[in-house]
Amino acid sequence: MSNHIISMAYKRDLRTAMRKSVMVLLADKASDDGSGIWASKKTMADELCCSKQTVIDTVQQFIDEGLLVKLGERRNANGYTVEYGIDMAALAATPMVKCHQDKGSSDWTGKPAGPVNVAGGPVNLLDPNPPEPYPR
Repeated sequence: MSNHIISMAYKRDLRTAMRKSVMVLLADKASDDGSGIWASKKTMADELCCSKQTVIDTVQQFIDEGLLVKLGERRNANGYTVEYGIDMAALAATPMVKCHQDKGSSDWTGKPAGPVNVAGGPVNLLDPNPPEPYPR
């Protein structure tokens, strides 16, 4: 699973909710470089609550647009599953949704962890020995 690719996919204008759902699911199954996606289309359809044909059509659209590439085949009990990879450059070149364009968002997830304000004062999430809680 790649949180960076998932974040990038959410920030991209993929035109429809189904296309975005399929891309986010593919990103969830990908390694950080976009490769290693080999879920069956039936499994993806079940996870997205849609038809297998919808997944097949959407994956083919992504291949035709250059967002997704076939990397090979993996044998399984039912024959084989195609292994895909997300073309990271092509995804990065896809326009961002308006709210992220306006903010100048980056492709990556959030900022480094730092102090979090909670009732009673800040807590440093990076401190392996956090202070004892304040008495109430």
